[in-house]
Amino acid sequence: MITFAGSLDALEQWLEGRGRDGLVIVPTASAFSNPSQSTASALERFGGTVVSIMNRADAMQSENADIIRSATLAICLDGSPLHARAVWRTSPVGEALRVTNVATVRRWFCLWLSHDRPTRGSPHRWVRSFR
Repeated sequence: MITFAGSLDALEQWLEGRGRDGLVIVPTASAFSNPSQSTASALERFGGTVVSIMNRADAMQSENADIIRSATLAICLDGSPLHARAVWRTSPVGEALRVTNVATVRRWFCLWLSHDRPTRGSPHRWVRSFR
């Protein structure tokens, strides 16, 4: 399941009453836009565990993928979809994100995981490929 949230406020409202055990925060896309600030903000609001995956080496570590796979919800923070796609594509972390419940904030960058050519096709095709 993929949940799209327009902001951290919207995601917080969506999470009300759903429980917050097992949340994992994945700040990959925010690597170039002050990831420590966005991560701190998300941690303050939601709690959970941060899996700091900022480069390919991090994405290739099976320990990071195991943490994401065991999450009840992986929260992917806003930022650069191209960076997130380059880091996650064909990696254990990318595969873990495909089988885990994911919430994205602002952009639909998690959908980039499923395509080699992001300029082809519509976002609707990308959503279908994740179901």
